Amino acid sequence: MKLLHTFEGHSAWVNSVAFSSDGKFIVSGSSDNSVKLWSVKEMKLLHTFEGHSHWVNSVAFSSDGKYIVSGSRDESVKLWSVKDKKLLHTFEGHSSYVNSVAFSSDGKFIVSGSNR
Repeated sequence: MKLLHTFEGHSAWVNSVAFSSDGKFIVSGSSDNSVKLWSVKEMKLLHTFEGHSHWVNSVAFSSDGKYIVSGSRDESVKLWSVKDKKLLHTFEGHSSYVNSVAFSSDGKFIVSGSNR
């Protein structure tokens, strides 16, 4: 095993990373409150999603690669469009940090987990 590339761009800890199902993209969530989309082929930053007011603890891609979901210490879950590079929806209702997010395999549902 050898290191192929180091993606740099976050200004604080990276708490979560995920590959798109086709392996073309990586998403990362950080303590700098941002979500970043990276190109594996070009080995560069494509976009920074901003909107969380606290650390991003978890990120995931939908199975079709069209969407990203992020969970944060701001107690919210956000749904982002990869194509349009914009926030589609903010889900609220947690009463503590969101530590984990995931899509169902068919992409119809998002699940999230928090401390409470």
